[in-house]
Amino acid sequence: MLKQLFLWRHAQAHPGSPDLQRTLTEHGRTQADHMARWLVAHCPVDTKLVCSPALRSQQTGAALVRIAPFVIHTETVLQPAAHASEITDWLEAAPLAATALVVVGHQPWIGQVAACLLTGQSVDLAVKKSAIWYLEREDLDDVWDLRAVLSPQWMTE
Repeated sequence: MLKQLFLWRHAQAHPGSPDLQRTLTEHGRTQADHMARWLVAHCPVDTKLVCSPALRSQQTGAALVRIAPFVIHTETVLQPAAHASEITDWLEAAPLAATALVVVGHQPWIGQVAACLLTGQSVDLAVKKSAIWYLEREDLDDVWDLRAVLSPQWMTE
């Protein structure tokens, strides 16, 4: 059963097309590196890393792979245009049989998923680029609790 969830919005990317091929900027790579260091210090050993198929999400997740023994799992359900309900359904299906997941993805669904898990309501929450929302629950019947919200600019100060 999934007990810990780290929702990580991809870091700053270059504008352009095609959308799935957008790459991180130099600033985005720095953001991802700072956040990856926090994740290494706070994720349980058995945490799984799951990324959107978009290159900017893959590159964000790769910052974690460079410093810890993680493997990137790519899930098409996490695509940029996904609906939050698709992702919450996927999460409840116990992806990868994980008890802890780092999910790297996109706005608006990252904020919508956080809101849905925390409040049961489908609302838009703003999530900054490369920010992490850390949620936790004790049992399957328990509601998710918000444990931390981290922004990359806080990690550099």
